Amino acid sequence: MTDVIECCREEQDMEIEAMQHIFESQIEVVDQSNLILRLVPDCNDKMYLEVKVFYPPEYPLNAQAELKVSEHRRVSSSFVEQMEMLIDERVVENADFGCTYVFAILQEILDAFFELATASNGSTYDEMMREEAMNAQLEQKEEVEEKPEEDIFEHGMLPGEPVTDAIFKRWWDQFVKEQNIDVSLEPVHAGKTGKQIFEEGDAEDEDEAA
Repeated sequence: MTDVIECCREEQDMEIEAMQHIFESQIEVVDQSNLILRLVPDCNDKMYLEVKVFYPPEYPLNAQAELKVSEHRRVSSSFVEQMEMLIDERVVENADFGCTYVFAILQEILDAFFELATASNGSTYDEMMREEAMNAQLEQKEEVEEKPEEDIFEHGMLPGEPVTDAIFKRWWDQFVKEQNIDVSLEPVHAGKTGKQIFEEGDAEDEDEAA
């Protein structure tokens, strides 16, 4: 086991040395097992991406390195998700070969990030944010449209206690008392009721039909 770890350590040291040569000040060797890649493009210093790397003792022979986008600024969440997917795919692709691959993954992330920064030059970030906001609004609209009518109706109902016969009676008794209404009197109609007019109209129609 010691020989395996020593062999892995040699592989790791060579990979770290190569990354220090290529990435220069962008790569920080925190300790024997941890690295940090910090990317700030010259064409847009407002953008920032940070990737942390952890070397298990038996990487690359019997264990896989861990890479994660740990921090970012003025970079869309969709781009970060793409980079995380890329990391997962590359780790799986290289899992059985027993060769170092962290350098290659970081180089691929660097190229994609700098390509994004060059293409945007500060403007693409805002466009991506607007696009993501629009997509979120569309998703919310689709969710509302897919809801059953009864669900939408329930959300639109007025709050409060439903009116039952008992509740209405209590209100009516209180109203009668406050207004001094004599409920024993017969209602007075100035003319025919709507029901009477309707019934007379039906009778006339029947006579004409006969």
